[in-house]
Amino acid sequence: MWNYVSIAIMAVSGALMNAVIAFFYDSSTLGIFNETYAWYMIISQITVWGIHMSVLKYVPEQDNEKKKRGILKSAVFITLLLSLCIVVLCELILIVFPGVIWKRSLQVALTGLISFSMNKVLLSYLNAIYELVMFAVFQSLRYLGLSGIIFLLAVNRIEGEYISLVFPMVEGGMSFLILFFLFTRNEIRGHFNVKDARELFLFGTKILPSNMVVEMNTKVDVVCLGFLIKSTSQIGIYSFAILFTEGFYMLFMTVRKVINPGISEFNANGRLKEYVANVSKKLNLLLWPVSLAAYILILTIYYFICRVLVGTEYNIGIFYIAVICMAIVMNGKSIIWGDFLSQAGYPMEESKVNVLTVFCNIVFNIVLIVGLGTMGAAVATGMSYFVYGVLMYKNMIRKTGIKI
Repeated sequence: MWNYVSIAIMAVSGALMNAVIAFFYDSSTLGIFNETYAWYMIISQITVWGIHMSVLKYVPEQDNEKKKRGILKSAVFITLLLSLCIVVLCELILIVFPGVIWKRSLQVALTGLISFSMNKVLLSYLNAIYELVMFAVFQSLRYLGLSGIIFLLAVNRIEGEYISLVFPMVEGGMSFLILFFLFTRNEIRGHFNVKDARELFLFGTKILPSNMVVEMNTKVDVVCLGFLIKSTSQIGIYSFAILFTEGFYMLFMTVRKVINPGISEFNANGRLKEYVANVSKKLNLLLWPVSLAAYILILTIYYFICRVLVGTEYNIGIFYIAVICMAIVMNGKSIIWGDFLSQAGYPMEESKVNVLTVFCNIVFNIVLIVGLGTMGAAVATGMSYFVYGVLMYKNMIRKTGIKI
């Protein structure tokens, strides 16, 4: 319940930060910001290198508290090293692309990726040790910080391409808060271990393609529009609407975060089938009614925001939301069990599923955007969830014999 409160805060904050940009600037600036945000999140999967998922896999399997803390320290060390190298490389690559309209915005945003990557590892550790209340609190604070700082930047009329300063500002503050909490809990007293670091890196490398394409799958439409549609205004309107679909998607991702540690723990104890059966029984009871209620609610909220805050030019977004969110509802179980293969010890299989899904999503987007414009992007994204659902279901049965 704490995490669902967190999701509500994230959704409201996400809507507010987009509404603030739309109010103080224009839809073109909003398009540049959301294009930057899309690339920022995609590149963040490279900078963290799957280490956060390694932490979520190995920590619940340990009974020794000292061992858990050692894994955390090893994970933080290699994440800082990897993220620093990758951020420097990305900044150098951007220098040779002078014609990209959102280049300066992304250059500014990238400076926050080192802290962001470390924060993902620290939050995964909280998830792994079942500190889900503090996990929810920190997630909420991050989004409150994003919306609050964007408001301050907008009120002070900072140039649109520098709104992305919000990312390094928020992530730096979040690093301090999470580390302070872990310090008070004596969770950062472990020792760096070369063997742990090697295992974390190897698992992270295997799961990296999966995490990369999962993040891309929620951003493929915006990225493809950035290349295929010249109007940043249309991209701004579409990306504003898509923010609501991402919030809806997070309702299912929250359940995934809650059940993930149990998958590793019960798998290590040889009781994975029992765990899946127990969780599935609860999902069968609640998933459809809750999902449909949330679906209706999110459409209503978007309609209200268009009427009151951002203007009628954004009304078309309700059709994008309706299409994508219905696809999410119909594939909700697969989304919830999306980390099953990696948590059960099959990271490469999970990567294959996600890579194939995002490949289909890219193809769908290119074809349908050319034919239908922004509406084609919404249809393509919805279709990708059905591809994912089928692939996930078949691979779970093939590798473990377990049905959801």
